[in-house]
Amino acid sequence: MYNFKQEFDWKSTLEFVSNRINFSQRQCNDKDTKERSYRIKNLLKEQPTYNVLYKRNTNKMENDWCKRCGKEAKEDWEHTNSRKLIILRGKSKIWVRGVYNEKFNSLTNKKEEKVLIKKLWNFTYDEIKKRIWIPRCEEIKRLEDKVNIQKLDLRKKRERLNEKLEDGTEKIKKIKTEENIEKLNKKDLIKKLV
Repeated sequence: MYNFKQEFDWKSTLEFVSNRINFSQRQCNDKDTKERSYRIKNLLKEQPTYNVLYKRNTNKMENDWCKRCGKEAKEDWEHTNSRKLIILRGKSKIWVRGVYNEKFNSLTNKKEEKVLIKKLWNFTYDEIKKRIWIPRCEEIKRLEDKVNIQKLDLRKKRERLNEKLEDGTEKIKKIKTEENIEKLNKKDLIKKLV
């Protein structure tokens, strides 16, 4: 995310992602830790969608298709937040990810009103999380329970295949994912260029 137009207030964004609006620097508890984790993952588009879990080579992930809509569509950050993005049509997707817009600062010069604007922005972000992400997680949990996928399964890596070689030794072979194939292709391209 480049800021060549000076449209992002990175100081306020860091304050927001670090959850310093609700907690001071010396406070830390489970709620604060979970909230910071959510905000960082949302900013980096690393929420545990099926696309992310599939790329991590997670157990029981045969593909990265969305289980909720039933279509053979990749469930990534944009797909998961599609309802959110339709509601905010014409707005920046970066705003939804938690980046504070510099234009908010130009609304007023009074310090008290700026604090109020930040609290309102924080409240709006939390409401989007409560109305979009949490219901999505609850529905996915219900669908995973139907097919007997447990939380522990989603944290384990897939088993690696052991391949016996002719000399009797074993070679561990990774199951290739799209990401691994893409990395290999880039390495091959670099070798050809050099």
